[in-house]
Amino acid sequence: MEQRKHLQGSCKKHGSTKFVVTSDGYSRCQKCGAEQVKTFRQRLKSKLVKLFGGKCQACGYNRHNRALQFHHVDPSQKKFAVAGNGCPQSFRSSLEEAIKCVLVCANCHAEIEDGVRECPELLLAHADVDELSRKPQPRHSKEFRSDSL
Repeated sequence: MEQRKHLQGSCKKHGSTKFVVTSDGYSRCQKCGAEQVKTFRQRLKSKLVKLFGGKCQACGYNRHNRALQFHHVDPSQKKFAVAGNGCPQSFRSSLEEAIKCVLVCANCHAEIEDGVRECPELLLAHADVDELSRKPQPRHSKEFRSDSL
C-alpha cells in the first residue's frame, strides 16, 4: 500500500492542521475527511437498521443505533463487518452483506455468540438487493404556486 503524503495547512473549520495529499494531487483536511467518513458510516447504519425493522430481532430493544449490531448467521459467509470500522463500503455492498445477518442488540449478540440464546431467523434472506438499494423517487407537489418564483 502506498504511503500518503501529508502537509501542514489551514482549514476553515479546524485551523492549522494536517492535510492529506490524494493520488490525484489534491489535498484535504485530515480531520474533515475523518468526520465525513464517520457521518457516512452513521447514515449507512441508520438506513440498514431502519430496513431491518429498527429493533433487536431477539428482544425488541430499539433505543440507540450504536447498541444494535449485525450478527452473521453463517460466519463462513462473512466478507466484512457490516457498519463496522475499516474501509467504508457502499450502501449496496453493505446491504448485500447485511442480508446474511440478523439485527440484534449488543446483549443478545453476546448471548447468541456464547450459545445462551437462539439466533433469530434471517429477516431479509430472500430480498432483492437491486430493489432495496434503489433510491426512492422524489415526490413532487402537483400544486404550482406563482409566489414561489
